[in-house]
Amino acid sequence: MSYPTSCPARPTTQASRVLFVAIAACLAGNATGQTLASDTTTTNIDAFTPYASARYTYDSNLYRLDDKAPEIGDRADNMLTLAVGADSDISRGQQRYELGAEINHTLFESHGDLDYTGGRARALWNWSSGSGPDGTLGYAFRRSLRDFTNQSGLERVKDVRTENRIEGSALIPVAGKWRVGIRGDFADIAFSESERLDLQRTTAGLNVGYGSAAGSIIGLDAEFVQGRYDINPAADFDEITVGPTLDWRPTERTRVKARGGYTKRNNLSVMRPDYDDFTGEVVTQFDNQGGRKLDLRVYRDITNLGEETAGYALVNGISVEPSWQVTGAIRARVRAAYEQRDFQVTEDAAERTDKLTSGGVFADWNPRPNLTVTFGSDVGIRSSTRALEDYDFVRAQVQVTARF
Repeated sequence: MSYPTSCPARPTTQASRVLFVAIAACLAGNATGQTLASDTTTTNIDAFTPYASARYTYDSNLYRLDDKAPEIGDRADNMLTLAVGADSDISRGQQRYELGAEINHTLFESHGDLDYTGGRARALWNWSSGSGPDGTLGYAFRRSLRDFTNQSGLERVKDVRTENRIEGSALIPVAGKWRVGIRGDFADIAFSESERLDLQRTTAGLNVGYGSAAGSIIGLDAEFVQGRYDINPAADFDEITVGPTLDWRPTERTRVKARGGYTKRNNLSVMRPDYDDFTGEVVTQFDNQGGRKLDLRVYRDITNLGEETAGYALVNGISVEPSWQVTGAIRARVRAAYEQRDFQVTEDAAERTDKLTSGGVFADWNPRPNLTVTFGSDVGIRSSTRALEDYDFVRAQVQVTARF
């Protein structure tokens, strides 16, 4: 579950401010004629959608505590989240801009010390040079509360996570049906309580692909990730993944997206184990174009759980999510997932393997075109080889969203 947060733990990075100014200039049309239309080009606001929502949630085990762990106040709690925001889609000539922002406030009934105000913001420029390269350039900001699931030990704290991220990509056509894609992003991540998790993460990627007449694409991808921690250099790492990619459409209603290859993660500290093995993912999507869909995902990957741990885990997982249109106004979806996480910790630490099983049922009801009511309930169970790290929970929620 994602928790928006209150004030940032530290100021925005210089790189984030510079790019934000650059995006603002682009939106104003102060760019070269090669990338933006002339002043005589008509600007179309295809969608400007302000909205407001209210969500009421019950959680049976808010802190994700083991049954044998001592109590930290009430285990269960009720939460009310109020949000206002707006999203817009602006076209100007061949250029397109996606803008969005939200501010929200969450009130806890029993754990008032966790009340927070948070939100998100994003500005994305989908640029085009006409017959040449296309790409994106954007900035994103998010505040969230560090997931209690990712906190170890018996003490749970309100830990505010702040992320400023800049991103960019370009798709370059070359000879025939060949294409070259490049991408990159830089994220500055900080925590209010766990300063040892503060880091800058840099990602760069390159993909060479060939597209068939049927719309399928096969390619070779390389990605480099670097993590540098502010006050915890022992957690610094470099990671590279190289392997094939596939976007295959065997039928009009079926799509298979796959990636796989060799991943090598080097931890700068000799006390932390490196990783040198296969990773990959296969996502199969079925859509009968009659309102019934099915997404099936199988994966093997390494993760530091959204930068919320200093170490990393090797994760093997599977998830399935069918959805269908029950009536003209009601759409239902079900999700079930299983993961095994083998944590790669320091050599002197006890081994840890977690097994997570989760599932949920949700429904979206549109009694009016601009009104959505979402009902849902999900459960989760974790068993761990480390003591006092097991938990289970039941969560239920109802949300009403009005668009204007």
